[in-house]
Amino acid sequence: MKKLFLVMVFSLILVAPSLSHANLIVNGSFEVGFSNYAGPVNYSFAGWTVTGGSVDVSYAPSGNWWKAADGYFSLDMNGSSVGAIRSDAFATVTGQTYRVSFAMAGNPYGQYCQTMTMDASVNGGTPVGFSHVVIEPSYYAGMPLSWEDKTFTFIAASESTFLTFASTYNQSQYQGATLDNVRVDAVPLPPSALLLAPGLLGFIGLRRKSSK
Repeated sequence: MKKLFLVMVFSLILVAPSLSHANLIVNGSFEVGFSNYAGPVNYSFAGWTVTGGSVDVSYAPSGNWWKAADGYFSLDMNGSSVGAIRSDAFATVTGQTYRVSFAMAGNPYGQYCQTMTMDASVNGGTPVGFSHVVIEPSYYAGMPLSWEDKTFTFIAASESTFLTFASTYNQSQYQGATLDNVRVDAVPLPPSALLLAPGLLGFIGLRRKSSK
């Protein structure tokens, strides 16, 4: 029992740091699977499916598009209508805490000082709302956006999980919140949890003695 416990603790020490760097989302920066338009409901591209309205894909090196937060591609969540996308399901460990992070901005074409809004949800549950104020006073091809890093955490309730992102900005059907660099990382055990190991080992030893 003692040897087994030590092996478990040592494994946690080795695995915990790596968990925080393993992105569980496929194609989180939208670099694969399309040219310049993600299309209407039920359109699927690598790792994602459009589940509401439509979305546009911005490709920075060509056309009248802006710079992505990561790579060359990003999404405008209002294509020709208010859109939503869902990730492919990814494996999770029930009871494990995960961190979702992503970059958010807004299509600035004619939307100066507008507050773009978007919801994110896990397995279709209660959405978490996010917002971004467009600060770009003018629009031009290849322009940078005022990307903001957004994050929230969830505790996995099952062994399979998916994310949904849905625009809630209805002031323009063609310009909406922009999305890029989506990540899901397991949150490693804090160092304080590992410090409990000696105490747990002692407790197991006492139980073994008392049972003899």
